[in-house]
Amino acid sequence: MTPILLQPPAEEPVPLDEAKAFLRLDDTAEDGLLAALVTSARLTVEAVSGLALVSQTWRFVLGAWPGAGVLRLPMAPVDAVLAVHGRDAGGAPLALPDGIVAPAAAVERDALLFGRLAASPAAVEVDVRLGYGAAADVPGPLRQAVRLLTAHWFENRGDAPAAGKPPLPPDVVALLTPWRRMRL
Repeated sequence: MTPILLQPPAEEPVPLDEAKAFLRLDDTAEDGLLAALVTSARLTVEAVSGLALVSQTWRFVLGAWPGAGVLRLPMAPVDAVLAVHGRDAGGAPLALPDGIVAPAAAVERDALLFGRLAASPAAVEVDVRLGYGAAADVPGPLRQAVRLLTAHWFENRGDAPAAGKPPLPPDVVALLTPWRRMRL
């Protein structure tokens, strides 16, 4: 499965003015740096937790139709399936019925359910919207992890972590631990 980001988030889970207030910054001299740190912190929180925080559109390219009928995605939560495209062995497009792929139940927010087909396509592209919605919809602990990581990087510019120290501050790790998606 190959994930491709089609549309990044339209906003960050922590707006620039909120990050500035958290850091007690009044001037605009470092707004560019701070915005880049917020984006980097969001990407790090998403990578560690396996969660898409703010709505974003992804395409997942599969080499074959899932035989078991369930596909676990590397990211969650799935908000909606936007499009499904099939291709035959020669690469020509195949028409697929509407609703043939759907998000799993609310409990399994990282899975897609695939219906049965008489003839399975050789390749499948599934476009999905992932994330909690707008920045205000992101759970508080995940937003706080973004704020704390942004502040840590802002205050420790260019400082390499000491040998044996984890790359993420302990308070950020503590906030993310309950949200991490473990795979067996």
